Amino acid sequence: MMPKSVDLEHRGRFQAQSNYLEESEGWARKDPLTATDGHHLLTTLENRLDEKERTIREDCFKRAHRFIDNAGPGGVGPTSKGFPVRGRNDGSRVDIDVKKGLAFVREDLTT
Repeated sequence: MMPKSVDLEHRGRFQAQSNYLEESEGWARKDPLTATDGHHLLTTLENRLDEKERTIREDCFKRAHRFIDNAGPGGVGPTSKGFPVRGRNDGSRVDIDVKKGLAFVREDLTT
């Protein structure tokens, strides 16, 4: 049985966007999203893009992974962080949006 949405205290999403593209990978969980799970979801989003779009955003995904790594042991609370493609004017970017709760906590702090 799925938990009620009120039980899912930790929510957010990763997005790959531009003027012509919008893909996202979200989470809604009872417990904080771990850094490892965050990396997995971000990679899932990256792999969903075609080769051209992945190549355009390669540096953006690297910066987003680095943001997860730099979150600290307790993770981050609600925040929005965008990683735009440098040198493009079409809105190409990767976004991290922690809407509620915590994300990117170290695994040893979730047990």
